[in-house]
Amino acid sequence: RNIMIYTMIPIFIINLINCSASLERNKGENRSSFKSDLFKRGVQITSNQYFIIKYIKGHGFLAFTKKGKYLFKIYAFDNGPDYISEGLFRIIEDNKIGYANEKGRVVIPPMFDMAKPFEDGIASVCMGCKYRKSGEYKMIYGGKWGFINKEGKIIVPILYDRIIKEFDKKGLAIVEKGGVRIMIDKTGKEIMMEKSYYDREWIKLLEEAMSLLVDIKYKDQLIIKAEWVKDYKGLSFKHVSLKFSVMDIESNIKNPQEFITYLIIPWQSIVMPDTEINIINYNLMGVNEFAIIYEYYPERILDSEELSLFHRFSNDVLRTLNIQGNSKENKSTQQGKVEDSPPSLLHYDLPEELQIITLKKYPWYLELEVACEGSNLAGVNWGSIAKDKMLLAHLVPSSGPIHSSWYSPETDLFVEYEITEKLIDIFRKSLKRAQEYPDNRRAIFINNSKDISRLMEEYQASVEVKQQDINYSVFNTYKNKDLYITRLTTWLLL
Repeated sequence: RNIMIYTMIPIFIINLINCSASLERNKGENRSSFKSDLFKRGVQITSNQYFIIKYIKGHGFLAFTKKGKYLFKIYAFDNGPDYISEGLFRIIEDNKIGYANEKGRVVIPPMFDMAKPFEDGIASVCMGCKYRKSGEYKMIYGGKWGFINKEGKIIVPILYDRIIKEFDKKGLAIVEKGGVRIMIDKTGKEIMMEKSYYDREWIKLLEEAMSLLVDIKYKDQLIIKAEWVKDYKGLSFKHVSLKFSVMDIESNIKNPQEFITYLIIPWQSIVMPDTEINIINYNLMGVNEFAIIYEYYPERILDSEELSLFHRFSNDVLRTLNIQGNSKENKSTQQGKVEDSPPSLLHYDLPEELQIITLKKYPWYLELEVACEGSNLAGVNWGSIAKDKMLLAHLVPSSGPIHSSWYSPETDLFVEYEITEKLIDIFRKSLKRAQEYPDNRRAIFINNSKDISRLMEEYQASVEVKQQDINYSVFNTYKNKDLYITRLTTWLLL
């Protein structure tokens, strides 16, 4: 009896599986048969020699053979069936999108949550996307994006948060990952990176350089602490997800106490405190090619010994930051001569209700003071005013406090991925070895400065070739080899 039971169990399972498969097959056939019955209803939209497209209320745009057999549902676009692009159009089943050809054959089965039409043999697709209704339209959010070819093969991994710009005729696209814009080619290779990403990388290296400065020249006198924050005593980013570096320097002559704080802010739009708020302790030190630097004075009075230390340390910091000062006492220089610029040098025409009071031009930013009636500043494209520089705008309304803000350039600013990674790696290794072997800093500099020179020469050669084929907007200072040699010299305290 037990043998009979054990023999019957596998047979029962096999029959159950066959039954389930039969039900699924019948379900699919019934669904196809049901939709084929719809052929007799609805309005014919268009047809070709292979199939007919009908709009059926409650079902959308359906494709049928000439004999009325259901083929697939066509993705709706702009109140009609999807258009044919490079021989393919989008289809949709169970909220998944695929592609069919002009002969009515499914080329890429529906599997994506969102997919765009093909251009130059490539289409962007998304997995995990969701829809949010906004008026008459649906907005796409979430998910990860990538690119496929006409065979449905993924040629750029589906791992980007969004696609900012599809592939152009030069074979370049701009995508975003983790809040950073990246320029890629059709193989998915990251060619260029948004400047703001490397701004933060340089600031992290600057923190290491400042620590080295304190360890070697002020070890028993000063203590340095660095952290990244979203706001600091009234200073905050317009975009709350962005952070900046706060370097707190404490005096350790007698006992640890507040000495001075440096705010190292990547090139981004930030709002300054209004003049009604007490900001007398803030001072703009200057701007270099990757950061805006403020110093924040302590609210206590320094004694004579601390004051002498303060002046020596401030001069060292200015050299480390590669700025010549922008203090109230020396506002005429900041990495070069400042120019009182005529309004015609602006790259954007201000509205007539805004009157320019002063305009100063520095190597890395413009400082603009304008008078305005009331406080309505809608419609002003501040990011376009300084082109590829930062803009410090002081808005003086007819009543109320002065509003000061930094505006980052609206122009797409990218730096070359490969050379920048190599350059940053040289600095990272140099600073690490200098911290481990401080007495060998001269030898470390000699070896790594040669690497920088070699890298610059390779870059110049590659640029001459690339500029023949690719015309892209790129922000870089790599043509200035001396900038990085000087920076390495200063950061290694030579």
